[in-house]
Amino acid sequence: MAEICGIIGDLKREGEGEYVIPTSTIFGLGMDEVKQLVGEGLKIGDEDPRNDGVEVRGASPFKVMRILCSKYGWTTDGDVVSTEAPGGRTAAMWTLTRKVA
Repeated sequence: MAEICGIIGDLKREGEGEYVIPTSTIFGLGMDEVKQLVGEGLKIGDEDPRNDGVEVRGASPFKVMRILCSKYGWTTDGDVVSTEAPGGRTAAMWTLTRKVA
């Protein structure tokens, strides 16, 4: 059995070779795991606590995945699901898994 979490980022191309990802959203983490990410220096907010998901500002999905995978036992196959988003953006989602002990 495994735990699953998802990370979504809105990517926007500002210019040639210049992409911005101002916010990433993480779904499926418990509050203790969110606190661990805050301890890693990530700026995390929760604009709608009634629904699953927290927003990470100032860190790309890649930085979030690097922390979760290298320090907290999560893995990813690297596959991305992407779709167009309003405002000339692209929404990209990665799935991470972790074996339950």
